[in-house]
Amino acid sequence: MEELRFQVTVDSEVPTLNKETVCFETGANPQQVGPGVYEHHGDGFDQFTPGALTRLFEDLILGTRLPLTLSTTELRAPDTILAIALFLDRSLLILPATPGLVYGVDLAHRFGPQLLSHLDPIVSGFFKAFPRFFTPNLTKRESGDRITLMVKWIHEYLTEGNTPNLGGMAPEVRVLDVGTNGFVLAESLTLTFDAWEVLYRDGYLRGILLGPEVEGRRLLLASRKSERSWEGLPKTVPFLNELEALSGGVPEWQYTGDFVYSPPVGTTILVSHLLKVFLGI
Repeated sequence: MEELRFQVTVDSEVPTLNKETVCFETGANPQQVGPGVYEHHGDGFDQFTPGALTRLFEDLILGTRLPLTLSTTELRAPDTILAIALFLDRSLLILPATPGLVYGVDLAHRFGPQLLSHLDPIVSGFFKAFPRFFTPNLTKRESGDRITLMVKWIHEYLTEGNTPNLGGMAPEVRVLDVGTNGFVLAESLTLTFDAWEVLYRDGYLRGILLGPEVEGRRLLLASRKSERSWEGLPKTVPFLNELEALSGGVPEWQYTGDFVYSPPVGTTILVSHLLKVFLGI
């Protein structure tokens, strides 16, 4: 019996729908999604819509008849490379560790990088390094070589528990106080998502991360794991800007993607006053 040969096409001009290929995140709408068509972006999709990766994985393990080629427009995120790995290497489908990895990556894809905290730290670092591997200026040959390498790493992780540590050391974070409903006040020399990932791994859901005080100012990064854990977080920004102006600082507080950032030069607001704002919303 002739062995089946699975292939992958990555091209920005692949059609949205093509019966000859599996279409993975090619721009389909919710009505077009079904066996062989997997999408989770655009109008009609939200965080609670089953992810393209999960749908593909379920169809593969259920024995759904699919074309031998998978097409996608770009290597936009870790869920795409994991989908490619599962499509090309069918031996991964029956491994006990695979469903957990699929679900964890799909959670982060749908709800944001905060959900990477539910993956092994090394695996989280591996997927966060994704943008460094697939830059826009790569040739097709270079992209193909890197796909092959990352599929190999995924195989090694699922079969042997090994993968290169590409994320570096986790930042040191010190918890100063805790409140109700998963609230935490902490400090770190590194005010990044990686520092918040440490707190999410410890079970916190929301709170304030402070940097060191320098000449009466300090950087701050507040975060929530999801909208459900802190619905009012974006509403703090107008109050913080008003308070910043009154305290003689630069009123440039911003909210972006479940994070509130202090002014780039740091905030002059006392921590006690910051807590009143954040806990009062």
